[in-house]
Amino acid sequence: MNPLLIFLFVIIVMPDANHLTNTIWTYQVSKTCIDTLKFGTNQKVIEYNCEVNYTFRGSYKIFKDTLFVIVRDNSHSEDHGKVTYYTDKYLTKNNTLCFVGNRKLVNRKWKDEKAKTDLSFSYHKVQ
Repeated sequence: MNPLLIFLFVIIVMPDANHLTNTIWTYQVSKTCIDTLKFGTNQKVIEYNCEVNYTFRGSYKIFKDTLFVIVRDNSHSEDHGKVTYYTDKYLTKNNTLCFVGNRKLVNRKWKDEKAKTDLSFSYHKVQ
């Protein structure tokens, strides 16, 4: 295959996630509660959820204008060590990340969760 075509494919189909590397995004849940997404190197992400006062670790991928944040949830001690995985989906536009849906890993298959698309639920870049 022509190397130029491969290069164009990588640029067009697989957008560079580097523009998120080392950035911080916040969503103000209330006056005293702020959720945070911190994007690190190697497509790693740290998500702080202020409502449950817990930090989740995971990874992220971008496809076209959509960001997928995959996190590991082991925050519930009553689950006796059970780990659950979630994927949150965001539309990326004008320095905002608008929540558009999520999935949960159930019996090794991704299952869409019932969630309303709420464009007011959006993270804004702060750093």
